[in-house]
Amino acid sequence: MKKKFTACLLISQLLVISNFAAARTAIQSGNGGGSFMTFTFRVPCEDCSTQNSATGNTYIVDVPSGNTPSLAKSPSLQDLNIQMTLKNERLVYSFSFQPGTSPRAVWRGGGTVLQIFFVPIGTVAAVRTPEVSPESPASPVPPSTVLVNPAGNGSLAATVSEAMVVSPPKSIAPPVPAQTPTTSFTPINRDQNTTAVAAVDMSVPESPAFTVLGVTPQTVTRPTSPRAFATSLLNGVDTNGNFQSGLALDFVPYLLLAGDDLTLKKYQTQAVARFLARTQFSFGTTKGASEDDKSLRLALGLHMTLWDRGDPRMDEELMTCLGTGLKLPPLPTQLECDLPRNPTDEDRAAFAQCQATSQARTDERTRQIQEVTEFNNNVSTTCREEAKKRNWNNSSWIIGAAPSWISEDGQTKHMHWNGGGFWTSLAYGFEGVPAMENRSQLIFHLRYRNREQVPDPDSTGAFLTQDSFFFGTRFRHGSPNFNGSFEYTWLRSRELGLKFDNSSRLSLGFERRIAGDTWFNLSLGGETGRADGRNNGFVLTSFKWAFSDRKPVQQ
Repeated sequence: MKKKFTACLLISQLLVISNFAAARTAIQSGNGGGSFMTFTFRVPCEDCSTQNSATGNTYIVDVPSGNTPSLAKSPSLQDLNIQMTLKNERLVYSFSFQPGTSPRAVWRGGGTVLQIFFVPIGTVAAVRTPEVSPESPASPVPPSTVLVNPAGNGSLAATVSEAMVVSPPKSIAPPVPAQTPTTSFTPINRDQNTTAVAAVDMSVPESPAFTVLGVTPQTVTRPTSPRAFATSLLNGVDTNGNFQSGLALDFVPYLLLAGDDLTLKKYQTQAVARFLARTQFSFGTTKGASEDDKSLRLALGLHMTLWDRGDPRMDEELMTCLGTGLKLPPLPTQLECDLPRNPTDEDRAAFAQCQATSQARTDERTRQIQEVTEFNNNVSTTCREEAKKRNWNNSSWIIGAAPSWISEDGQTKHMHWNGGGFWTSLAYGFEGVPAMENRSQLIFHLRYRNREQVPDPDSTGAFLTQDSFFFGTRFRHGSPNFNGSFEYTWLRSRELGLKFDNSSRLSLGFERRIAGDTWFNLSLGGETGRADGRNNGFVLTSFKWAFSDRKPVQQ
């Protein structure tokens, strides 16, 4: 009886060893051996784990952030997309694998090398996570071990007799040296990052308040998504031949109120949030400085962007650039410096050396963080400059409206109603047209203005009431930092109680970025075809600047 028991035990051990040898041979010989990746650690990784995700067909490698591995892939896996995320001082690598295969993790080099092979299902017996090196002695499967079946769905299909678990060798890790910053290839987290990370220094749009007051450098308003906060200063001779100076403040209430609560994901997926973030309010005032016009005008403007193909917050190329070109800052590698209760001279020397090493690591990490910050700022600037070139002249559509008030003698106590205006502008950016899609834009503009008080050319200090209708087109050409435009506007106006008067207006305009978010606009032109023969010329200039809410990408 004893001989039979011994024989059964020997046979069972031989079966287990043969199963294990077959699995190792299959991995090393060619059953999937041509597709593998290798993680190489500086010191034995005692706290690493590998597992299949709950969703299936995704494999996860979880390592301590203080033991960041180098990664190599076989030629057949060069196109495999690996994502890396930082969670609670641990680095999590994840990648998808083809259905019909099952990843197999093998530890080598005393726990410093992890190789993952992609083996067709059914080639080798199931193993648990984390799997370890066949070079180490086999250990029994503990009662809490979770086995992963060949299909990779995380069920408990394998049995103890079908699995082998090998523990990585235990060793005392030496002090971990300071980390080298690594380049991130993780897609930008749209739930964590706000719309401010996609802020691009696009040209500041015309103020809605100035539009209804008729003192924008260009009559044809350029449609675009507004900036969170902007301001404009205006000087020049208006279309009535009178000198004007003015100030306008423009802001987007939703962007200012929502703040960090408006994430990229909400902006890109929620139409209502996107509409509110593209709705601009404006306050503007102008003051005449001539004997013919001493009036003070005031307007409140509303500008809504219905459609914008040039919105950088919707630019997927910008998102990809910001998410894949930045560096992760080094993580702290702390040393615990303990001094015994009754220290010897050797203990004190070792303690001092430990403190000096710890301080040196802190200084080195501070220096590396500064380098990483400068590097990421340069990368982000490059990404945004490329986005500006792609988007500055793209197609868009806006509508606007504004009420206005006037004081003919320039005193605020005499302010009264001065009518209102409604307008819309549609821009075409020549998308897909060679030689024009990055350099040109064509804009169409419609505007109606009612009961506007204008100076009476026949009576100094007197004003007339008129209604007017504009239809204009404007062609822009150039670059995002400097461009010129030609504008034609057909104007149909009528003084109260008189006939309509049709005229035309021609102008040339120039826009130049001076520095940062400051822009200079110049427009000069004149009217032709007026029935009364008073075809005035005009020259208007404005300085516009915006306050950027740009924020760095959070990795």
